[in-house]
Amino acid sequence: MRRAKRNIERSKLMIEMSRAELGNVKTVRYPQQRHSLAHAIETSRNSLDSLKSAQALSRVQREVEAQKAKLALAQLEEQSARLHRDLENFSVKAAVDGRVYYGQFQHGAWTGEQVTPMLVPGEKVQAGQVLLSVCVPAIRARAELAEADYFDVGPGLEASVVPAAAPDAKSVGVVHAKALVAKGAAPSYELRIDFKQPPADLLPGMKGKATIRGAELKDVVLLPSTAVTAQGGKCTLSVSAKDGKVAPREVTVGKSDGKMTQIKTGLEPGEKVSAGK
Repeated sequence: MRRAKRNIERSKLMIEMSRAELGNVKTVRYPQQRHSLAHAIETSRNSLDSLKSAQALSRVQREVEAQKAKLALAQLEEQSARLHRDLENFSVKAAVDGRVYYGQFQHGAWTGEQVTPMLVPGEKVQAGQVLLSVCVPAIRARAELAEADYFDVGPGLEASVVPAAAPDAKSVGVVHAKALVAKGAAPSYELRIDFKQPPADLLPGMKGKATIRGAELKDVVLLPSTAVTAQGGKCTLSVSAKDGKVAPREVTVGKSDGKMTQIKTGLEPGEKVSAGK
């Protein structure tokens, strides 16, 4: 019984202590925790308000900077447009593609002085002066045709041109046209030769030699040109008669390549001719 009473007394004491602890929690600890939480909430709310204010201010600043950037971009675009318009006014575009040379190419030769030293900033040129010439890739050659060969040479004949600067190089072309009017003290006619494959290193104004292949002749009499004597507008051959004597005979000649000459009339088949020296 005594033990049970002591246990009851001990339990009552524990209950009193628990009631006191609960009262302490309600009156002391809970208000302290509530105050701490309320302070933390207030601090967070203040921080949130500060953050919102800072973000709003930053947004306004960014909008102002963006507006400034747009205005600056518009000014730069306007300046760029003005510069492009100025560049178009100061730029000259050629009507064709080709190789550019200094000076003017006229009548088969370069005319005027070299203008390279004049192309310097600050220098001045005369009105209408040709500074640069554009040559198209389709290079052609001009040749002089003697009056005696005028009717033997015409468009369509094959021609080969050997530049004086490159004797080992030869370019093949075709006679395209010939002039109708002679020029110079010794009458000659101008031929225009178009190349089948224009040489890459050939420059306007270069000199050369043109060889034209004439039409093919069949069943003609040919003799060495040394056998023909031309004098006083007449051509003669030294023909051997049946008795062995050699006598001159007038003949009519045709075309010649410098080595062989065509005999049109004045020579009979089987006759012997002295080839000359």
